[in-house]
Amino acid sequence: MDNTVLQFVAIATTTLFILKLLGGLIFGDTDYVDNIETEGESGGNFISFSISSVLAFMMMFSWTYLGVHEEMGVGKGLAIAFVAGTAMMMAYSFMIRKLFSLNSPEVSEAVLSKGSSARVYTSIEGRAKKSGLVKATVNGAERTLDAFTNDTKTIATGESVLVESHDNGRLFVTRA
Repeated sequence: MDNTVLQFVAIATTTLFILKLLGGLIFGDTDYVDNIETEGESGGNFISFSISSVLAFMMMFSWTYLGVHEEMGVGKGLAIAFVAGTAMMMAYSFMIRKLFSLNSPEVSEAVLSKGSSARVYTSIEGRAKKSGLVKATVNGAERTLDAFTNDTKTIATGESVLVESHDNGRLFVTRA
């Protein structure tokens, strides 16, 4: 590889990464691709591919390769750069996920106890096939929460529902 091209890529991706990071922290980040997700431990989506995480990969890959290729050769340099880039991408994605989770606190069973009422915001498919959204008052503030139902029929938007249970971060509701 030509070092001039790789130096340009390293500087360009670093600049874009920093600008994207600052823009995301100031204005909110919206570059996540919804169809490339993996299930996280907490039941939420751990998004490993976004524009920012790809920039993080390219930035780390470029700088690492530039730093090690002369002493270790092209093959080992590429391998080490790939591992470093992948680690940076995953670490960045994990940190952003944790940062966003601070913005949407978990709703505990104590806050939404059995029998609490809510209104369906987007329809909820029956038999817990697909979640929908409900609006409920939590600690005096109206929140929009993901919800499932074990009912056989879909619960339509605008219907009143009652909380059945809250299991492993999943809110289950039934028609009021």
